[in-house]
Amino acid sequence: MRNSHKCSLAIAVLAAFGTSLSADLFADSVIVDNCGDSDDPSGISLRQAIALANNGDVVDLSGLGCSTITLAQGELTVEQNILELRGPFDGGLTIDAHAYSRAINHVGTGTLFITDLGVAYGVVGAVESGGCIHSYANVELLRSTISHCMAGNRGGAAYASNLHVVDTRIYDNSANTGGGLAGSEILIEHGDVTGNHAGIRGGGASATYKITINDSIITGNTSDGRGGAVSGDYKMYLARTSVSGNAAAGYGGGLYHSPSKVGARLLQIADSTIDNNVSGYRGGGVYGGYHVEIVGSTISSNISGSGSKIFSGQGAGIFCYHLSMKNSTVVLNRDLRPGGATGGVQAKDATIISSIVANNVGYPHGDLYVAAGGLTAYTSLIRVSSEPSVSLTVDPRLGPLADHGGGRRTHAVLPGSPVIDVGSNPLSLQNDERGLPRVVGLKPDIGAYERQADDDQLWYDGFDSS
Repeated sequence: MRNSHKCSLAIAVLAAFGTSLSADLFADSVIVDNCGDSDDPSGISLRQAIALANNGDVVDLSGLGCSTITLAQGELTVEQNILELRGPFDGGLTIDAHAYSRAINHVGTGTLFITDLGVAYGVVGAVESGGCIHSYANVELLRSTISHCMAGNRGGAAYASNLHVVDTRIYDNSANTGGGLAGSEILIEHGDVTGNHAGIRGGGASATYKITINDSIITGNTSDGRGGAVSGDYKMYLARTSVSGNAAAGYGGGLYHSPSKVGARLLQIADSTIDNNVSGYRGGGVYGGYHVEIVGSTISSNISGSGSKIFSGQGAGIFCYHLSMKNSTVVLNRDLRPGGATGGVQAKDATIISSIVANNVGYPHGDLYVAAGGLTAYTSLIRVSSEPSVSLTVDPRLGPLADHGGGRRTHAVLPGSPVIDVGSNPLSLQNDERGLPRVVGLKPDIGAYERQADDDQLWYDGFDSS
């Protein structure tokens, strides 16, 4: 059955991908009214609907009363360049590959849209990618759930050249690279990437060109190699995101960014919290590779040196070559091994402005290790530092890591803290990490958290970072 409609979602997303629009976007719906996976003269199954659909059509599953479509004939092949698979708005329908094959293989050159659907239990072999969803072109996932999928190569849940993931949960998937997601370019917005595993790198996600993560939660992912949460080769951008409780046996318990200086590789972190991640070697929270820029963010309670190497620690909070950090907080990170180890920040050179680096634990360097002459710091609190331009070398008096608003945990500035009203705002930021006013008083506070005039002292009573 076909119904004519205008595919406004496709127009919006294809415009974002830079794809030219055509009359195909004013498309028909092919209605699925059969929950089976075989030809049925009395109705249309999902497999039949895909075969019947034209380029740019919507395969509409929203009227089905079942909760699962089990694929009994192997993967669904989508040959159309542009196609949308649309489930019920409550997301209560799952396409289940039954651990027999991949779920969906898009062989077209445009975009496959998957909306309000679950996809689960897809499996592909040792040299294949995309355990549940595969495309050499573009995939858009909207309000969907991809889980329990496995790929021998890349992208346990999904692999595509370009992946756009919006309001979608990716969990309990595995692959050698990108346990959850893998591709050349990945954009995650309002996503939840949880409990995925990679054998080599990128427990939650791995991108070879660019990965951008906004307003998301990346937690509980693991890697036997590098990048417990996320791995990126070239460009990596995080904003308003929590990276928490991930682990890597090698480098980068939270984030791993390639160290090559070719092409001016860049990692940018803004208004984000990276906490309680663990690495066996360097960079418990962030292994930043070549160049790292951090603004308005919290790096807390990460651990490096958990592996078996005698000298396996370095940079429990942040390890990188070139660091630029402003209005941020790096505290309570720990390196577990002696011998050239650093608890807070280790870099070849670093510029640290209006930031806190304190109460980190490492041997012999607790808070900071930067090569001789490589540190530029001012209006900052670095508790253990010989840099003369550092403003403060005392306890910052912060509360414990907790939810103080903004969707991410932060360290509140306690009453009487020495960081109050003595910072600077070189980027003219309007808000602190939580989205509250950046400047309250004559000057901003040092660090990611700005104490507000109406802060409730009862939140912090009895807590101290010393």
